[in-house]
Amino acid sequence: MPYRDEHLVPLAWQPKRSPVAQPVTILVNGRAGAPQPRARVEQLHHLVELLGHQAEIIITRSETEMRGHLRRLVRAGARRVAVAGGDGTVARAVPELAYTETALAILPLGTFNNFAAALNIPRDLHAALRLLWEGSVSEVDLGAVNGHYYTEAAGAGLLADFVAFTSTDGRKRALRTLYATSRLFLTNRTYPMRLIIDGERYDKDLSLCLVANSYRVGMAISVAAGARMTDGRLNVVLVEALTRKEWWRYAQATWIQMLQTLPKVHVFTAQEVCLEAPAGIHIHCDDRLVLRAPVTFKARPKALKVLV
Repeated sequence: MPYRDEHLVPLAWQPKRSPVAQPVTILVNGRAGAPQPRARVEQLHHLVELLGHQAEIIITRSETEMRGHLRRLVRAGARRVAVAGGDGTVARAVPELAYTETALAILPLGTFNNFAAALNIPRDLHAALRLLWEGSVSEVDLGAVNGHYYTEAAGAGLLADFVAFTSTDGRKRALRTLYATSRLFLTNRTYPMRLIIDGERYDKDLSLCLVANSYRVGMAISVAAGARMTDGRLNVVLVEALTRKEWWRYAQATWIQMLQTLPKVHVFTAQEVCLEAPAGIHIHCDDRLVLRAPVTFKARPKALKVLV
């Protein structure tokens, strides 16, 4: 049952009533965040009550279940829906909400919450939940690679190999990261790539090709520091083949948002990028491996309505 802690409510406080009268739904990823799902639902009920509203809160146990609920809500004409989870949860929700009239409120419960951070959505759950009723609707861009939407970035090379190494290894998160980083350093792979960037051809051996929608990707790193989600364009970051000696220098520069100042880094903005590369090269779309080359990346301006 929902509960109220009277010690949290100042005597003069009155809930702010929003003009949004339609019932709203909150979908909770049952595997995201520290508390048990039912404890998280109880917390959300309490916060919704403090805000003076009502909401249907649904725990989802799989991507298929969550997407099914979103399709149902879109068909029913829902104007707003909240998704509680991390970057992976949000990325799975986006295909159902792109180019619809249903606006997304993000309740960030993940480790890095890159998309939410890029939108300046607060990590505090109470403040983020308030946006479901009081936030304004903003239309933001998405990226697409061969028809697959992404919120952060897609590409080939270092980050795609990192996704491949972490997704196929069964260790816990910290061990997976250490394993993947060590393997990337030891193998130090580079790939011959041909890119057509808005009609201009670019041939080079590359360590990284990243086509970014957001400035934050992966483990909250700013590879594409200049990326904006409201300009209708993608940021293309290309890193030429690195030696092992250079590898750590470029990694450190990435962490302090200085990667684009280094000599082997080239940055473009584009609406469309075509990539040809050797058979077997990994192509990632956010945190998933989805395709093989050749692929085409496209900007999808104002594709998603979000509450900010």
